Amino acid sequence: MTYPGLGGQQPPPQNASPAAQLVPGVQPGTTGQVVASRVIIIGSGGELLVYSPTQGAGNLIASIAGTTGTDPFGNNFLSGTASYGSAFAASLLGGAVQYYTGSLAGGWTATAIIEADSLGNLLIAAGAGRVVETPNNVLDDGSGNASILGTLSVGGSTSTGNPSTTGFVVTTSGNFNGGTLTSHNHSYGHTHPL
Repeated sequence: MTYPGLGGQQPPPQNASPAAQLVPGVQPGTTGQVVASRVIIIGSGGELLVYSPTQGAGNLIASIAGTTGTDPFGNNFLSGTASYGSAFAASLLGGAVQYYTGSLAGGWTATAIIEADSLGNLLIAAGAGRVVETPNNVLDDGSGNASILGTLSVGGSTSTGNPSTTGFVVTTSGNFNGGTLTSHNHSYGHTHPL
């Protein structure tokens, strides 16, 4: 028997419960575009992993995860919102950017962090103990000293003022009192006010 109004299908029994609302989802292996108005990842074990060109070992390029972990292909991923390169990774977690060295296969080691405090100060902490501004201008050598290769400007001025004379000059060449002192160094105690 055919049922013209149902495209030839038999109607459900009259006492059958109504069909449930469809739940959107994606079947494994789907390659088409997925459009969603909201994606919810729940719990510390939830994660969103992005691969290129295909999913597999060494192809993880980004992740969002509540905790660090390893995917089914052996890729080590970081907590927070992370991006991965061949030997470097960065993770945004709680307003701080954490930098890492390592690899997807071998894992990651934290090297530096950039964050802001409640007063609006920018805080930079480097694992090696020094902060380097490229090209090769060392700002902090890790022991509390600063070396600046280039011009230092404080309050818009590059003048360091007149030197104090509490130190003494050693290894001189040129005339100290009446002319230019070209090659020299100073003992401890010689300062320039900023």
